[in-house]
Amino acid sequence: MGRLLPLASRTDEIAIKPQKGFKKMKVNISMPRNCKNNVSTGGVYLDEILEKAVKFYATDLMSTRMSNTLKIRVHVRKTVLKKGTLGQVINNCKGSIKQNEYLITLDYKAFTADMLRTLAHEMIHVAQIATKKLQYRYWKSDRKLHFRWKGEEMGVLANFPYKNQPHEIEAKENQEGLFKRFYLK
Repeated sequence: MGRLLPLASRTDEIAIKPQKGFKKMKVNISMPRNCKNNVSTGGVYLDEILEKAVKFYATDLMSTRMSNTLKIRVHVRKTVLKKGTLGQVINNCKGSIKQNEYLITLDYKAFTADMLRTLAHEMIHVAQIATKKLQYRYWKSDRKLHFRWKGEEMGVLANFPYKNQPHEIEAKENQEGLFKRFYLK
């Protein structure tokens, strides 16, 4: 039986035990300055919950090999998002060029469960882009953002209402199931 080590204080560097299949995946969680990071249930820190959720969602949505190549930064912010927006994912619009760096921004004011649902939604978008199911590209000819869905050119993204965008439809349909699998595990 292994030795039990004392828990590190919050001021110390917290060493998270490496999980199988996550030797290369990099997840960075950034919280707002001067915030109380402690979730009231059980004294578990929100950044730790979010990191576990990102890793769970990545392995659920993609192969371990693909998820190991990703660098995901999650910023929990108070004022960056537009009113009524709970989260967003940002990446470079390079079309078919492989992308492995993603920035997910979540609303700090949301309840933890809503934050985890939003994170599931945004991680579905990360999987769509990483697997090249969804591709964004700025066209030089019209200087507008176009998108492809499953290899088919869909046109200018701004011409599609948010509710009718195929990648948003898929994310909305699957976010609750993904959240429940994480929450009930």
